[in-house]
Amino acid sequence: MNFLRSGFLPALTGAISFLVFAGCSVTATTDPGGGGTVILGGGCASDLDCLSGDFCDQVSGVCTADGTIAIGAGCNDDRDCLAGDICDSANGLCATPGPAGTVVLGGGCIDDAECDPGDACDDTGVCVADIYTAGSEDAGAACFEDADCLSDYCDQITDQCV
Repeated sequence: MNFLRSGFLPALTGAISFLVFAGCSVTATTDPGGGGTVILGGGCASDLDCLSGDFCDQVSGVCTADGTIAIGAGCNDDRDCLAGDICDSANGLCATPGPAGTVVLGGGCIDDAECDPGDACDDTGVCVADIYTAGSEDAGAACFEDADCLSDYCDQITDQCV
C-alpha cells in the first residue's frame, strides 16, 4: 500500500480533477485584489460578490463595471456613475450635482460637495453636519461618504461602510 502514499493516489486525484473540469467553461475567477469572484455579467446579490473595480447593479442583479451607469439609472455608490456624476442617495439614481459649496446647512442637496465645507448630504437630500472623521469607520459602520470608511466604500443604499 506504499504506492498510495508515494505518488499514485496524488497523481490519480490530479487526473480526476482534470477530467472533471476539462471542457467546462469557468464563469468566475478569484480576484487577487480581494474582491468577489463573479465576473462582469454574472449574477450577484451585493458589490462584494463582484471582482474589484466592478459593482452589483441592484436593478439587474449582475456585476457591472464601475463608472458606466448613466444619469437616471440605478446606482449604489458615486463610483458606479459616469465621471462627474454622483449616486443620489435620496433615490438611488445617478445624477449631476450642482456647484460645489453652494448649499447651506439644512438646504436641499444631492451630493456632499454641494454642501458647505464640513457638511454632508444625507439620505433625505439635506445638508447636515458631517459627524465622521475621514477614514474612521470600519466595515459595517454607518457613514455618509466613501472617505468616512476604512474599508472600500460607503454604500449609499445602506449607509454602511462595505
